[in-house]
Parts: sequence; C-alpha cells; structure tokens
Amino acid sequence: MGGISFVRLDMKTCMQAHRYILFNCDELIQIRTMHKDRLKARNRSSRPTDYVIDKMHRDEFCDWFRDYVQNMDETMKHQLPNRVRWLAKGPNPEARSFSRYVHNGVKFRTKDNEIGRTTQNSGVCVTVEGGTTYYGRIISIIELNYFDEECFVLFKCDWVDTAIGRGYKVDEFGFELVNFSRLVHTGDRLSDDPFILAPQASQVYYVADERHPNWEVVVKTKPRDVFDAGNDDDIDDYCENEPYNFNVEQILENVQDDLTWFRNEVEGTTLDIPQEFPMPPVPPSQEATASQEATPSQPPAHPSEQATMPSFDYDQSLNDNEIIGGTGVRKVRGGTRMTDVWNLKEDELIPVQFNGNGQPLGNEGGIFNKFTGCVARVANQIPLDAADWRKVPLSIKEDCWSLMTKRFTIPEPPLGDIVKSWFLKDLGEKWRNYKCSLKQKFLMRPLRLRRHRSHAGKQNRSLQTTVHTAGSKSFARYAHELEKEKQVPINRADLYKAVHMRSDGSPINPDVAEKIRRMEEIGLNDSGSSQTSNEFRVDGSIGWSPSDRYAQVIGPERHGRIRGVGLGPTPSSHPANTNVRSSQPTSSSNERAVFMENRVQMLESEVASLKSTIQMMAQAWEQRQYQDVANNNQFHQQFIDHLMQVENECW
Repeated sequence: MGGISFVRLDMKTCMQAHRYILFNCDELIQIRTMHKDRLKARNRSSRPTDYVIDKMHRDEFCDWFRDYVQNMDETMKHQLPNRVRWLAKGPNPEARSFSRYVHNGVKFRTKDNEIGRTTQNSGVCVTVEGGTTYYGRIISIIELNYFDEECFVLFKCDWVDTAIGRGYKVDEFGFELVNFSRLVHTGDRLSDDPFILAPQASQVYYVADERHPNWEVVVKTKPRDVFDAGNDDDIDDYCENEPYNFNVEQILENVQDDLTWFRNEVEGTTLDIPQEFPMPPVPPSQEATASQEATPSQPPAHPSEQATMPSFDYDQSLNDNEIIGGTGVRKVRGGTRMTDVWNLKEDELIPVQFNGNGQPLGNEGGIFNKFTGCVARVANQIPLDAADWRKVPLSIKEDCWSLMTKRFTIPEPPLGDIVKSWFLKDLGEKWRNYKCSLKQKFLMRPLRLRRHRSHAGKQNRSLQTTVHTAGSKSFARYAHELEKEKQVPINRADLYKAVHMRSDGSPINPDVAEKIRRMEEIGLNDSGSSQTSNEFRVDGSIGWSPSDRYAQVIGPERHGRIRGVGLGPTPSSHPANTNVRSSQPTSSSNERAVFMENRVQMLESEVASLKSTIQMMAQAWEQRQYQDVANNNQFHQQFIDHLMQVENECW
C-alpha cells in the first residue's frame, strides 16, 4: 500500500461498494435466496421473469437485509455470525484510499498514479459467471471499513463494454482489442457495478493498436517469482506474457531513448527561479504519507512532471471567511470528520484523562468529545427513525461504546462505568441535536414561518444577558486547565468568572460584571463558613452545592441538571440530598439498584397495609354475620312463642 489518504464516500458510491460486497459474500447466499423467494411470492400475480426478479433483488436487497437483521429479536440476532450482523449495519463512509496496492505479489496502481511512469499496472480483468471477461483500468483503490469488524479492499474501474463490435473485438490474428471510449458501469447510476474485490482482479496491460485508432491490444500476464519490493520502482518487471514474452521495461525505455525533449533551432533562455516557494503547511495527518512518499524513485519521463503539486488533507478545516477567487462564494468549514481517529491502528489508543464525574479532560478529552459527535452522525450505526434515545436498542449503544474503547484508553471500573454512563448520555444528546439539524436542513417550511421564527429567535437572543462564551471546550476541560494554573480547587463561581472575561480582563457586559461582584462579596462574607465547606467535589471535578455563591446569585437549580459544571451531575447527586454520603459519584447501575430497592420496600409496605385492611374487613364481616344469625334466631324464637300463645288461646 502507498499514497494513503482519507476520503468520505458519497451515498451512491458507498451503496455501490456495499452492494457488491453483499453479493459476493458466501455467508449471505441463503439470505439472498430467501429475499428472492419473498419477491416472487409478493409479485406472484404479475408473474415476473427471472430478469425482473434479479433487478428487484439488486435494487432492494441492501435495505431489506438491514431491516431484516435489525428487526430480529435479540436471541435470533445473537445466533447470526458476527460478520453477518456487521454487514447488515453497512459500511463507514469514512474510508481509506490508496494510490497503489500489492496483492499476492502483484502491484496494482491507479490510472492517475501511472502518469509519468514507464510501467503500467492499472489494467485489470475479471471473469464473471457465464464465462464473460470484463476488461478495465483502475481509477481508485479504497478500503471499506465495517466499523473495525470487517475491512475490504476494492478497485473502482473504468469497464469496457464487452459487447461484440462496441468496446470489444478480436482481430484477424486472434488478438483481443478493447476500446476505452465505450464504457459500461461507469458509476453514474445507482444500479452500476464499478467495483471489484482486490483478490478477484487479474492484471493485464494494454498496447495501442496503430492500425485501429482508439483500440488497444490486451496482453495478459502471469506473474512468476514476483516479490513485494516496497516503493522501489527501478526494478524490472519480468512477466510471462500471452501470446509472447518480452521485457516491458526494456521496450518502453527504448521508446523513450528515441525521443528528443528539446529544440536545437531555438536559442535557450535562462529563468531565475526562487529557491524557496511558499508552500502551505502540511497537516499532521499528511506527515506520515509525506514520509512514505519521500523515498527515492526514478526520474519522471517528462520535464513537466518534475514540479510536484502540494497535497491537502481531506479533513482540513476551511476558514469561514475565505472567499473563492472570482466566484463570490464563501467556503464553509463543514462537519467534523475525525478521519485520523477513525483510521487508527488496532494497537494504538489515545490516552484520555477523566474526572470523577466521567467527564474527559485535556486536549485528548476534546478529541473524545468530537469523536462522540462523529459516532452520533453515522446513520449506519444509530438509526435516525428511532422516536427517542431511550428506545434505541441496547445492542446499538454497546456497539457505539465498543468504537470508543478501540480508540481511547478507558479506566477500569468503577470509574470506567461512570465514563460509559456519561458517554451514552452525551451520545444521546448529540444524536438528538443531529436529528434537529437534519430537520432544519431538509424539511422545507413556508417562508413566512421561517421569517417569523428567525425574528422570534433574534428577540429572544437580545434578551439574554449572560451568553455562552466557552466555545466548544467543555466546562470540565476549562476547570481542569484553571486548576492546573492556580493549583487550587475550582468551583462554579471561579469558572463563571474565568469564562465570562475578555482577553483584556474585563467582563463581557455590565450584567456579568454585577454578578461577578456579588459572587465575590458573598465569597468574602462566607469565607471559611459551612457554605464553602459544603461544596461537593470528586476527583478534579467542579465544586458545587445547592446553596453556594453561584446559586445565590444565578438562582436555584432546575430539575435534572446542574448549571456551570457540564453534562453529568444532577441535583440528587449531592450528598446533602441523599441518605448516604459518599466521596464517589454513584453510577447509573447503583442508582438503579437503590431506586428498585426503595421501590420494593414501598410496595411491600403497601401490600402489608392492604393485608391488614383486608383482615380487618374480614373480621368485621364475620362479626356482622354472627350478629345477623343471632338476630334471626331471636326473631324466629319470638315468632314461634307467639304462634304457641295464639294456639293456646284458641283451645
């Protein structure tokens, strides 16, 4: 491999590559047969032909396969091979691209990488079912990554139309000729198949036929005793060719010797060339590529090839104020891609420091936060049609967490469980924000409604007296840097003052200045009091309490969150609001266990109360029954006595 760069595949290219992999995976033959049977059953009334069924199968299988696996119950899903489950998710659109690739001792190059070289390594052919052989040239080499579980190297090629008389023919001498001006499967349509797997490719090269313009003779090669020699391109490639044998390098060099690259009848001109050219800075992700490409190689065949063009990283951020010359169009930065993190080696982890609340700290913590947003925006990983984050299957959340553990160092439990709980909460928030941004971007609302919302938003913004000034850096990272600078623990009031100051040390507005003044006065009055000692702080986190000076100035806390400390802590996490004081924050599992235990105790007390009530009612009912029976017996005896008295009187 060489010339590695990072690219983001568009939806059509990603779908074409993914479909080719699914259709060439032996584990999916039974599932593909099932899908065809269902298509035949669904369209039985129209009696479709096999050609129509195959076309419908090609168009619908990818989406059907994803939904089929996703809608399985957990028992059936775990019975599937791990490879099938990850193939159903789909690939990561962040892919690696190579300018050359070596497989089984054969070196392949892209067509653009061959410019200025005397060797040809971009020609390929592949034989499909039925015996048809397709001939093409490699235009790109990509590595499709299924989120670190499966990786496939594919060649995207220009394929010649093999119909007789169009792009393929055999001359009177039996040589095969191809015409690259007549192509098929160009990739312009979603139904095209421009990709093949690297192990499927056989190398060929093409020689121009002088008798037939635009036609080239196909020469097949059978490599023998070929070894990977790295980036050294000066080694002769001896191949056993069909139908004749010769040295490709020797012939091409002889052709170059017969050419003259300068004119003798024109007087030469001397050019003053500056020794240093202004070059843009090379991004960190390109340093490794630059070092790989810095190895000595043969000189280019043409003098114009001696000038090298600077390369730019696909992930390089653009200045928001930069204007494209002559067009008046402003360049935008775009979304964060984190391609360097996506393509880390298996044994390479980014060390991250976390505080007691599970919040990441330092510059590496910023990378952790940004990569969390990238995971939330991968549609193949988290479905966008889920109504609520709480309804997203637990298996999907575990897969997202595994992506983080493969790239960052995670501490051991119990802190590791706290970090995982914080990550899932942050991932859910960023996933919801991403869905809102998609709705705002693609859901077209009436212009009148959009103008009204814009006007209302401007009015609401003007009413805010304390604006957010911390940027993309989290409060935990700000507090960590401030604590390292001052060598003292940081609370909410200290952080509020630090992030609401200008570069010259003045507050951003008069309202903020008044709040800072009040906090400082309360701090002087409460110095050493119980209010200061009641602040809750664990392992480098931001100190806070329900009655600290920040709360006295800003106001009481709202339900479910704590202002000024970042994502994670809640009002119930303070020891003053719990029955048990703890120096460590309670993880989500422990909180759940405590909640369930309290719930069980409450239900047991309710059941005991109901039992006592039922017992009292039963006793009352029995007493009433006895009393009713006694009353009935007494009435019956009185009635009998009365009858006997009447009878005696009659006698």
